[in-house]
Amino acid sequence: MLKQKYSTNDLGVSFAILVIAVIAVSLIAGIISAVTGIDLNNNVFNIVVNVVNTLAIGGVAFVYAAISKTNVVSATKIKQKPPIAHIGWGCLATLFLITCMIPLNNWIAEGIVALGLPRPDVDIQMDIVSMIIVACILPAFCEEVIFRGTIATALEGNKNKLASLAIVGGLFSVFHMNPAQTVHQFVFGAFLALLVYRSGSLWTAVIIHFLNNITVVILSVTLGDKVDAFFIQNGIWLFFVGLIGFAGCIAGYLFTTKSKWQTDEEQTKISKGSLAMLLVAVGVCLFMWIMNLVVPSSTEQETLAMLQSLVK
Repeated sequence: MLKQKYSTNDLGVSFAILVIAVIAVSLIAGIISAVTGIDLNNNVFNIVVNVVNTLAIGGVAFVYAAISKTNVVSATKIKQKPPIAHIGWGCLATLFLITCMIPLNNWIAEGIVALGLPRPDVDIQMDIVSMIIVACILPAFCEEVIFRGTIATALEGNKNKLASLAIVGGLFSVFHMNPAQTVHQFVFGAFLALLVYRSGSLWTAVIIHFLNNITVVILSVTLGDKVDAFFIQNGIWLFFVGLIGFAGCIAGYLFTTKSKWQTDEEQTKISKGSLAMLLVAVGVCLFMWIMNLVVPSSTEQETLAMLQSLVK
């Protein structure tokens, strides 16, 4: 008989499989490039690698459900309809969060540069259609089905709600391995978990994740350097407006919506094996995070170049 929900023990194994899957895709891409001589900066190759990588991230949720004999539809809350009020508050809060975090990301990046380290950044050169598919649509579903559908729901029964949110946010941020955006991804990851816990639907997080990504893409494509200049010139007041607005939205969300978050009085503690797998996987992510901090290999092409050198 299939399990209907995840428990804490599913946390470490699912995250470890996720990290293994992403490393495998990167290594295979590096090997293909080394064997065929395909330029790592080739746009088509880069798009294909990103698509495969994102699909692999989402695929882990379904593979793990099969391995753990779990009903993926029930466990990930993928069948539940997202409440309109939760989506509305999520959209508004996300816009304020973006307003707050763009200046903060710039300040963190400048601080890293001031330490004599390369500026961490994400620079994927794609046409607008490919960018919407690769950077907005696919991640919105694939990342949510594993991070909020599997990992977050594994912690839903924990009586310490803040700890659950912090763990989900922490794993989401270290997994992305971008030093300049670590704080943003931590807050955003925890916020998305809050939306899923309270709304009872994975689609709430999928919609908000898509909104976050598409907003950044639209600003980048339509205004480009003007956006950067605007946030640099007005960074301080935009940061505080965004921070206050985000905090206000969280308060409004908590006080005006009904929560479906259910804790379990008999929540199973994480086993030593699951905890060990989690710590090893987190250690790998932290190692890559440090590499992206001290080595100028923040773009996908540069990361693949490093992996290619390892397999030659």
